[in-house]
Formats: sequence, C-alpha cells, structure tokens
Amino acid sequence: MNKKEFEKEMQRRDQERYFESLEANKNRAQALTVGSSGGGTTEITMRSNSGNFLWNVYQPVEVVEIIHQMAASIGCHIHIQPRNDFASWRQWKEPTDEERRHLMITHRL
Repeated sequence: MNKKEFEKEMQRRDQERYFESLEANKNRAQALTVGSSGGGTTEITMRSNSGNFLWNVYQPVEVVEIIHQMAASIGCHIHIQPRNDFASWRQWKEPTDEERRHLMITHRL
C-alpha cells in the first residue's frame, strides 16, 4: 500500500466512523425524567434526540438498587434511610450505632 492509497483508506475510515457516530446519536438519551407512577412505584423516562421516549416503572427496591449502582459508578457509597413521615408496605431497619458512627465520620469528610 503506497502513501496515496493509505491516505484514501484513512479518509474512508474517518468518514465511516463519522456516519456511525451520527447513527449512534439517534439512540442516545438526551433527557431523563423521574416521577411517581402511583401505587408506590416510580417511572423513569428517557427522551432521545429524535423525540422518541423509553420508559419503565420500578418498584421501591429497584429504585434503591439504581441509586446504589449510580453511586458505585462514581466511587461513592450512599446510606439510604426513609424520611420520618415515610409510609411503606415494609419495615425499615433502623441503623445500628456502628452505622451511625460511620455515617457521621464519612459525612464530615
């Protein structure tokens, strides 16, 4: 392969990557909306550049898992506790003294 053929091939590949990128952007979410869906569930909706929507309804335990996954992806650990006026169909375990101490220590950092 001579220099001219090489440059032509590189130009072809650059153009191919450009069109692949444009095609991929059609499926990329541009907006994320989170809202109550009734019955204690949460709806998460994503809107694409083209205006199409993807959505799903999640149970409370699934929302907590998503929160932990998102925190872990940025190297964080989150302690979640319901509000004092939170009504739920299940019991929440009160944090132990050790968990409270850990939370207070990490909160100061």
